[in-house]
Amino acid sequence: MRPKLLGLAFCAFVVTTLLGSPIENASITGVVQDLEGAAIDDANVFIHWNERRANGPEKPPLENYSLRTDRSGHFSVAVVPGFYDVCVHASGFSPVCATVAVSQGQVATYAARLKMSALIAAEFAEGPVTDPVPVIPSNLPEKIPEHKN
Repeated sequence: MRPKLLGLAFCAFVVTTLLGSPIENASITGVVQDLEGAAIDDANVFIHWNERRANGPEKPPLENYSLRTDRSGHFSVAVVPGFYDVCVHASGFSPVCATVAVSQGQVATYAARLKMSALIAAEFAEGPVTDPVPVIPSNLPEKIPEHKN
């Protein structure tokens, strides 16, 4: 009786391995940087199961992931194979999103390059606030003509 039980257990293991299981056996990893290549730490990374493109893999038990980048701008999460929308948000930067495909046993890599937000860029472009110096055009007449009604 014992050999039969071991045989059934072995068959179940082989079938599960060949057919795959909903266990997370893939991952999405990436790095978040600014346009100059500097790492952005503590950026928010949102990963969402893309149902419209998922025509095949089983729907995962956890559809949404929310994580933060480490000091070097890296992130990683284990997922089931399928399509995922990856969105990255960081303070002072414009968000970016992309759809990432992950196959069974694969590590999909996503490199996000964030652009400084227009508001922050405008503040940097203006520079320090100083008292304005009036500019007097050089082509003014010496005497301003009177206006008659």
